[in-house]
Amino acid sequence: TLRWALAVFGLLHASCTLGSGQIMFSGEQPAAAANGAPFFGFVRDAAGKAVPQARVTLDSTQAKTRVVLQSDRLGHFYFDGFREEINAQQVEVACAKPGYRMVQQSFRPPRGKPSAKSPIEVLCTLELVTAE
Repeated sequence: TLRWALAVFGLLHASCTLGSGQIMFSGEQPAAAANGAPFFGFVRDAAGKAVPQARVTLDSTQAKTRVVLQSDRLGHFYFDGFREEINAQQVEVACAKPGYRMVQQSFRPPRGKPSAKSPIEVLCTLELVTAE
């Protein structure tokens, strides 16, 4: 019965993680330990339409950590953030999807007076690659 309960919990946790569009591969502590600036945003095409299931990579050389996320069906992604001592301005963000190339990336500054915990909004634009 304990195995069954753990298996059910594992399935529920996996479906919640995948349902949110977030897949994390890193040496970072669980989200509860993250107390730095969260990263969020959208992956869109040149026409402004959502690009679902795009890979969003956040690299922090300072934390020696790479986080890989996947955009949801609306092109949205979210990451709770690195530890507070990690400078969010030094995190590199890249967006990719097979058949597309990244043509633009922009960061929208937080409203009001920014702090080390101010959310970082990232907008990625991908362009469909056509065969010539």
